[in-house]
Amino acid sequence: MKKIVFISGATKGIGYKVAQQLASHNFTVLIGARNIQQGDAAVEKLRSDGADAHFIPIDVNDESSVKSAAEAITKQLGKVDVLINNAGVNYEFQLGTRPSMLSVDILKDTFGANFFGAFAIIHNFIPLLKQAGAARIINVSSTLGSLTSLSNPEHFFYGVNSLAYNSSKTAWFFSSCYAKLTIKVPS
Repeated sequence: MKKIVFISGATKGIGYKVAQQLASHNFTVLIGARNIQQGDAAVEKLRSDGADAHFIPIDVNDESSVKSAAEAITKQLGKVDVLINNAGVNYEFQLGTRPSMLSVDILKDTFGANFFGAFAIIHNFIPLLKQAGAARIINVSSTLGSLTSLSNPEHFFYGVNSLAYNSSKTAWFFSSCYAKLTIKVPS
């Protein structure tokens, strides 16, 4: 039986490239995204290369959307072997916002996607992961979440101060390590 992977934020960049690679290794690839047109386009492109790919609408900022995605996968496939939390936002980069100009709303929205959204996916997908047996969770983070890198004057990202993005990725990294969410699915 083919392995099934769900990748959030998989319509472009790292998420899409991972989807391509896993599809080439005979995985059924579930593309998770909030933008329907981009999700459909990513799936069509993967299918044109012979992939078994499907679009799963999901907005990580909306827990009812996350629940609906898990329910749709349960009905269609019954399990997920690999969950890749890749979706994330960096509004500060897009807007060119300095930390002193950061609004509370941008901070909340960034944590909503990068921290709480990833947690909501794991929380709602655990029953699907349990059905797979030896399932895995992979949480994609960023060097901008590394306190060591950001505080090292020799590092390329030293001095990059995206308060909302950096702190949300740092929080996710530490919570994932502490909870050992990336190591095994709880029984």
